[in-house]
Amino acid sequence: MEFSFGSDPEFILRNGEGEAKSAIGIVPGTKDRRVEVGGDFFFYDNVLAECAVKPAHSREEAVDNFGRALASYAEMVRPLRLTTDPCEVFSRSEMRHKDARKAGCDREYCAYSMGEVPAGNIRRHMKESGLRTAGGHVHIGTPLGRSHEDCVMLVRMLDLVLGLSSIMMDSSRRSSERRKVYGVAGRYRQPKHGVEYRTMGNFWLASPDLVGLIFDISRECVAMCERGVHKDFWRVDHGRLESDEFWNSGGNPSDCHECTAYDPVLLRSLFAMEREEAIKRGAGLFDMAFSLMPDWLTREIKSMSGRAFDLYGEWGLE
Repeated sequence: MEFSFGSDPEFILRNGEGEAKSAIGIVPGTKDRRVEVGGDFFFYDNVLAECAVKPAHSREEAVDNFGRALASYAEMVRPLRLTTDPCEVFSRSEMRHKDARKAGCDREYCAYSMGEVPAGNIRRHMKESGLRTAGGHVHIGTPLGRSHEDCVMLVRMLDLVLGLSSIMMDSSRRSSERRKVYGVAGRYRQPKHGVEYRTMGNFWLASPDLVGLIFDISRECVAMCERGVHKDFWRVDHGRLESDEFWNSGGNPSDCHECTAYDPVLLRSLFAMEREEAIKRGAGLFDMAFSLMPDWLTREIKSMSGRAFDLYGEWGLE
């Protein structure tokens, strides 16, 4: 199976008093001029510290790559500290720079509406609010990204399996707050290397064990789609999609996709809930997700659920 795994995680920086500090002026690179160290790239995005971690092809390589990138970053921002906090309201004094009010302009898509996500609300939020959210988007190298339908099906599988697993494992009380702004279910981009799954927060960067686990779940989702497991859940009316009449009448391709195995509206709603409520309301969906994975993988997910991890202690960054 052709598969690679990387990420462009974002971090909120804090000083010794725990105050959130802008990465502007601390991290030397920008999104357009990134600084390379050891094959990884470092830059600030808005007030957040971001990096692009070199893609890996095995669990061991992934843990090594993320450990190297985090060690480089921790040294770069010292005496400030990296955190895996999902969101924070920055003070006005940290928002003075013009870049602190900019929102990313790259197009983002939804696997359910099957269209582009309007960026207007996000841009207004960035200009008017001091709330900033930190993501841990998963970049998957896979041939599935070459087909729009395959890409959409993979993102839906990632929501069902990886997304729900992340809700269970993410112990932060503020993660649902982040997911109401960034991290909505079904969000993705379709880069040249495959698929960028944008729903994930950055909690999994806090531990080598979590990085390895997210690698394994992501790889399992790709394997499921390559085996056609998604066809048990989604029915696609290709006849309508290939009809000139459908397109000439302003047809929406999402109308040709029907989920026959679960309620996608319920699944999407879980991402905006607090962890405990989501687990309770979506019990059947969590059971379905676990039934799709090998037993050893579900055991590992459950063993990580609700645990808090110290980023610096877990990676030996002190």
